[in-house]
Amino acid sequence: ITTLFVAGANRFTDEHVGLFDDVLCQLVMEIETKARAELSRRMASIANAPIELVRQLAHDNDISVAGPVLQQSARLAESDLVDIAETKGQAHLHAISSRQGIGEAITDVLVRRGNDEVARSVADNSSARLSNDAFSALVNRAEKDGVLAEKVGRRPDIPSHLFRELLMRATEVVQRRL
Repeated sequence: ITTLFVAGANRFTDEHVGLFDDVLCQLVMEIETKARAELSRRMASIANAPIELVRQLAHDNDISVAGPVLQQSARLAESDLVDIAETKGQAHLHAISSRQGIGEAITDVLVRRGNDEVARSVADNSSARLSNDAFSALVNRAEKDGVLAEKVGRRPDIPSHLFRELLMRATEVVQRRL
């Protein structure tokens, strides 16, 4: 069924996609993790992938299933990503942090809940939009993490007052690099 959908995805109407969504959502509950992971990988980059199926895969507790759609699928709404970022573990947060174009509501949660790896990934994601609160939190965390300090300091959108604060808190080595 997945192969049939992928082969014709660009020709299907919303009604067709909805039918595939209903069928695949029923089947995905019965298949093993390896098959769900393959389904997620194949659906992640499809522009009109079945929405409920993508949401179901994104909420999967196994990162091998959730990861591909969290990183790539345009079918996930910001509210879905915020909910997942609020409730899932660090592997899920890391997958979200590498998405293109994540908004402030998402990055706020990622910075607040994420470990060092997630914070570095958010800071390194040039397409991520960061609020002043997220920038402030990253600057505070960067005091103890030179790698993070460099990533935050290299962002072109960092507010100037926070850049100055970052420089004042950074080690001498990091100050020279910035």
